Amino acid sequence: QQMRALGGILKPAMLRKYSNIIAKETHAYLRKTWGKEGQIDLLPSMAELIILTASATLLGPEVRGELFCEVSHLYEMLDKGLTPLSIFLPYAPIPAHAKRDKARKEMVKLFSGVIKNRRDNPEEASKNIDILQTLIEFNYK
Repeated sequence: QQMRALGGILKPAMLRKYSNIIAKETHAYLRKTWGKEGQIDLLPSMAELIILTASATLLGPEVRGELFCEVSHLYEMLDKGLTPLSIFLPYAPIPAHAKRDKARKEMVKLFSGVIKNRRDNPEEASKNIDILQTLIEFNYK
């Protein structure tokens, strides 16, 4: 059921709605970081731009606007917590796993606050077209 709900978010009609958000994020990023000329390190720049556009379209305006730096840092900690050892021993007591687990707890706390705020303000929340809102509004049959 969840896959069906999430599948609707990725249909062409919804992706067209995201294109304006992605274009706006991209133009703002390029103006802010690249300037008119010079050199950049493409890999980290594209990674940052992907996180910006994904957070704006999939996680919503609160995460992108107010919580972006915190979420970005937590995603980085989660990513670094996935080591080859994690495949075989996901709960091994190593520093990478400790940081990953801490980041996960912080992420849960952060998103719980966003979800609570949206539930407390359903009229305002219903204007959101992100995956987070889709999951909040989803009804199981």
